[in-house]
Amino acid sequence: MSNQPENKQVNGLIAALGGFAEMAHIFYTSMIEAGATEKEATEAMKAYVFSFYHEQIEDARRKEKEQQDGEEA
Repeated sequence: MSNQPENKQVNGLIAALGGFAEMAHIFYTSMIEAGATEKEATEAMKAYVFSFYHEQIEDARRKEKEQQDGEEA
C-alpha cells in the first residue's frame, strides 16, 4: 500500500476544499439575507474567493523567497 500517504493528501485536499466551499456559501447566503441582490451576492462571493486565493499564492511566494534567501546565505 505505497499510495496511502497520497490518499491522505487527497482526502485532506478534498476536506479543505469542502470547508472553503461551505464558507463561500455562507458568505453568499449572508449577503442575500442582508438584502443584497443575487448578482451583488455572487460578485461579492467571487471577490471573497479571489482574495483568499490571492493571499494563498502570495504566502507561497513569500515562503519560497525566504527559502531561497536562506539557501543563498
